[in-house]
Parts: sequence; C-alpha cells; structure tokens
Amino acid sequence: MSPKKVRLVTDLIKGLPVAEAFTRLQFTGKSVSPILSKLLKSAVANARNNSEIHEDVLFVKQVFVNTAKPLKRWKPAAFGSVHTFKKHGTHIDLILGTKAGAKIAARPKEKAQDSKEGVRTVSADEARKLSARTDIGGRQTKHDAAPKSADEHREVKQVRKTGEK
Repeated sequence: MSPKKVRLVTDLIKGLPVAEAFTRLQFTGKSVSPILSKLLKSAVANARNNSEIHEDVLFVKQVFVNTAKPLKRWKPAAFGSVHTFKKHGTHIDLILGTKAGAKIAARPKEKAQDSKEGVRTVSADEARKLSARTDIGGRQTKHDAAPKSADEHREVKQVRKTGEK
C-alpha cells in the first residue's frame, strides 16, 4: 500500500479519542482501514497491559507514515518483453497519548527473585552419580565409565546388542 493512500486515512484519525477513531475507521471505505484498525487495537492492548491505562483516556497523538523500500516486480507483456513496476510499501508508527488530567495508576514494583533459589551445591562424586545415564530398561549407556577388562567389555557389548543380561 502506498504511503499516499495510507496518509489519506491517517489524517482522519489524528487527535481523536480511541473509540471515535475506531468508529471512523469502521465506516471509511478505504482498503487500509482494517489494517489501521488492527494497528490501533494492538496499540490500545499494549497500553492496557504494559502501562495499565484504560481505553477511555487514550487518544491518537501522532501517526507517522513513512515510505518502505519498494519491491521491484515485472509483468509479462507482448512479444516476449516485460514491463517493470514497483510495489510501494509503508511503515506506520502510531503513538497514543493520554488526555490531560487523566489519572494513571502507578504499577507496584515487582520483587526481584533470588538467583540462587532452587540451586543446590553438590560434590564432584555426587555430580558423577547424578550425570550417569541409564536406558529405559535400566542398563548403563555408553556415557558411563568404560569397562575395566576385555571380558567385561564383551559382556557389556553383548548386553547392548541383545538387550538381555
């Protein structure tokens, strides 16, 4: 959507309260109206959730419409030639403000959680025991200590292949 087409609609809602801006966007017959309505709805939700500001005290303070980098496209034409054209894009920045004299509730500060909560210190032996992995059947896996003798090695290898002890 080109910035020129978007600016026609954004000029209609600048300075309006949020409820009136929604109404005006709903009855504007331009294709950018649903996009701006969705953007305004998102901005109101952000204000409500992040700053706990009610919708009744918000208004559309500013709307910036900037040109995005155009996408270069082409269209087949007669005799095997092409006609190039640019698809224009738009960046829209919407800023909401609060009405003068509106009271905004201050958010209580959240307590920082202790970073050491739920952490315990273990010795090296305990760490090795905890890190020893077992299969579903309770057999040791290759991550455990290597067998000490050749006979033990064959036995472990056989257990891994057949799944029997």
